This record gives sequence, C-alpha cells and structure tokens, in this order.
Amino acid sequence: MRELMREAWITQEQDMEIARDIINDYYDETDDEVDIEEIRMIPEGSLMIERAPWVLDLEDEMESRYGQDKGIQVAAKVMTLLMAEGEAIH
Repeated sequence: MRELMREAWITQEQDMEIARDIINDYYDETDDEVDIEEIRMIPEGSLMIERAPWVLDLEDEMESRYGQDKGIQVAAKVMTLLMAEGEAIH
C-alpha cells in the first residue's frame, strides 16, 4: 500500500472532487456524520456491518473510470485521504 500512495496521482484533484460530490449526494440535507460503514439489524437479530452506500458508489465510479484493478486502487487512495482529512469517519 505504501508503494501505491507514493505513485504519481495526476487525477487526485478530480478524483477527490468526485468523492466529495458523491458524499454530498448522500449527506447534503442532513447533519449526520459521514460514515464509511453501515450497521443494520437483520431479521435473525444479528448485526450486519457493510460499507456505506456512498462508498460502494465511489468504488463503482472509480472502477468505471479506470477499470477494475486501477479503480480499486484509486478508490482506496481517495478513502485514505478522506479519512486523513477528517471528511469520513470509521
């Protein structure tokens, strides 16, 4: 992962803007904190922890732009920066 973060990321600004737009689509009209995980109670009474829908949308968007492998890498870099900047919590 360290090697991935050191690579030149020439689309960083554009990718971060896309991520912020996706987050705003989900949280624009609420003061809720931006979570990267969603916890649901399933009928059996257990808790299910999943990635938040906006995270899935971000991953899908990056994969559609860069292909599956590179898209996953770019999404991971975006998520790392979002958490470092305090824009997403976990």
